[in-house]
Amino acid sequence: MSKSLVVAAAMIASLVAAAPAMSEEVRVSVSFDPPPVFVAPPPPLVVVPGSPVSYAPGYDFSLFFYRGRYYTQFNDAWFWAPRVGAAWLAVSDVPKPLRAVPIEYHRAHGKVVHCPPGQAKKGRC
Repeated sequence: MSKSLVVAAAMIASLVAAAPAMSEEVRVSVSFDPPPVFVAPPPPLVVVPGSPVSYAPGYDFSLFFYRGRYYTQFNDAWFWAPRVGAAWLAVSDVPKPLRAVPIEYHRAHGKVVHCPPGQAKKGRC
């Protein structure tokens, strides 16, 4: 009986030693669908008064230019591109001057975005 116990213990030990090491790994991925790429000549830009940001008034969506990059909002997320016609990349930290652009310079579906004054004061739009 003790010989069987020793053999069983040896078999269990060899199986445990041969098993691959278990590793615990957690991956979190958040993805946003980027806006479509548009191919056009660089748009005419107008400076937002009192701001280092410029905007393109001739588009049906918000298009801003700041420090050599184009920025837009799409599905409640911000994206940037190095030039017109390039793929949009998600912005993890929106530059403060872009967040400070008054709401009347934002466009959605061809219309100026409206934000009630109380919500604007709270920074909700």
